[in-house]
Amino acid sequence: MFNSLISRLSGRTAPAPNPKPDPELDRHAAMVALLVRLARADSDYAFEEIAEIDRIATRTWQLSPVDAMKLRARAEAIDAEAPDTRTLIEAVQAETPYAERVALLDALRDVSMADSTLHENERHFLEEITAAFGITPEDARTPAERRGTGAAVNGYWIGRMDVRDDEAYKRYVAANAQAFARFGGRFIVRGGPYTAAEGSARSRNVVIEFPSLEAAEACYHSPEYQAAKRLRDPVATGDLIIIGGYGGPQPGE
Repeated sequence: MFNSLISRLSGRTAPAPNPKPDPELDRHAAMVALLVRLARADSDYAFEEIAEIDRIATRTWQLSPVDAMKLRARAEAIDAEAPDTRTLIEAVQAETPYAERVALLDALRDVSMADSTLHENERHFLEEITAAFGITPEDARTPAERRGTGAAVNGYWIGRMDVRDDEAYKRYVAANAQAFARFGGRFIVRGGPYTAAEGSARSRNVVIEFPSLEAAEACYHSPEYQAAKRLRDPVATGDLIIIGGYGGPQPGE
């Protein structure tokens, strides 16, 4: 049903179909077209948004990076041809199960925050999607809110490092500040005395808090942090976990 999506949305005659059309691929391309349209809502189709769209396609449909880029290119063509947002939304809504519509709303939020700023046009777009998709108020909450008790939970980096070159490592420390500032990261633990009560230990330990798990993950994948990480990798070995906080009841409550 999505094989003639572009022609149906634009009102033009579709080209001859492929011998073996793939309806799922067309549906996925239409879904990604909504991500593209949201990213373009503020008239700035930023690199961070493009990279986030490719990451979403890769993890959602287990695509290779090349195939994810090809799917995005197809989606960009659909976005360019579709005459209005409402028509595109309704076309996707009609062919997409509810659970996938909720996941797509989450993906749209990820794209909207890829450049760290939710613009007014993007906010209106998300509101329009939520209403048109028939998303319930409970499911319209962010993933962090749904995992907790209704309140957003923070995200954390828990890092342990062994450093082989202290002077070179200082360059990494100076470089990572830009990424942490951009995504609201703040140190809860930064070095300090410790006891290895169980298991193995490393010489440096940090816990960094972010406003949300999504912000913590976006920080790690950001160009700023990846540039800093390239300074760290040759001179340090360690472990890093990105984890969501807990907003539920505590022992004894």
